[in-house]
Amino acid sequence: MANVESVSLQRKEPEIARCSRLFFAEHDLIDRKDGSLVASIYSTHQHTDINVHYRDSVGVQTFAVLWDKHGLDNRLFHVVEEAIALDVLAPVQLIHHSEGLLTLLLDPSFRQGTDQFVEFWQCIASNVICDCWDLRLMCETQIRHFTEGRQFRTYAKSILAVETLGIVDLNLDHFLFKEEWHQTMLDMYKDEPRGADPKDDQSAFDFFDDDLPF
Repeated sequence: MANVESVSLQRKEPEIARCSRLFFAEHDLIDRKDGSLVASIYSTHQHTDINVHYRDSVGVQTFAVLWDKHGLDNRLFHVVEEAIALDVLAPVQLIHHSEGLLTLLLDPSFRQGTDQFVEFWQCIASNVICDCWDLRLMCETQIRHFTEGRQFRTYAKSILAVETLGIVDLNLDHFLFKEEWHQTMLDMYKDEPRGADPKDDQSAFDFFDDDLPF
């Protein structure tokens, strides 16, 4: 999470905490002025990099869903599930739907080397539950004051500024119960014999073994 305080957005506990079996709700973003739901931040495991090549180890991807003016549309949960199943979510930082247009805000380092990525997303958009949506792919630098979609123009850049979206390596900070074990790990570290070669013994904080597949 970015250590940036937004003047327009405020974090709160997610309105729907259990939205999928494939990804996890981190928190919601609401408008500071009227308290309306603006966006939700989610995370999932990710085994490909931004350019949809397999990673050496599993990572954690954080992405945003920017809701339209009518609020939450749970069909977007299914859209994300389809993207995860087809391995095309990795380059996506933000997803937004409004009036039949599905917009994907992509990581600027994504290189669209093949048409398969676009084809898969077009298939997802055109086969959304009880509807058929058009697809728009963009990067942050392409957002202008005349870009279609008022909600998208108003909030997309603010969300990118306040949230750290993308893929990072899995580490101890992702363990949801880390704080419960923090003091125990400190005590273990303090009890280690003084003068021990740090190269011979792993620190109590070295929770993940480099030899493990993740």
